[in-house]
Amino acid sequence: MPDLPPVRAEVTEHQLIERECGCGQRTRADAPPGADAPACSGPRAAAVIIDLYIGQFLSKNRTAQALAELFGVPVSSGTVAAITGRAARKLDGFLTHARGQIAGREVAGFDETGFRVTAVCTGCTAPAAASTPC
Repeated sequence: MPDLPPVRAEVTEHQLIERECGCGQRTRADAPPGADAPACSGPRAAAVIIDLYIGQFLSKNRTAQALAELFGVPVSSGTVAAITGRAARKLDGFLTHARGQIAGREVAGFDETGFRVTAVCTGCTAPAAASTPC
């Protein structure tokens, strides 16, 4: 297997100049879209954080440690939590749609473990008593 090329994070600094007019009015430049905090991560960094934390089941601390070790980007476990929280809030429309689709079905199959809905096992769709295993 070939060696991986070194990966470094690209850091962009935005200096928002603010000036005060002789009349006392202050004017400041607007931040570019996506730069909505003094320190923020871009969409690719957020995607890597979400993948490591949610997709690969690392803890917040291990995700932060992996970012520091792999990319030279020190982040806190609080940053991991904040980024995944923002991403989760953006799923509201999807979750509402998915819940509606599942609730509107007579039988909803989830996985092979068997989940009973009104005494019907969704794993095999055979009628069964609620206390008996599939």
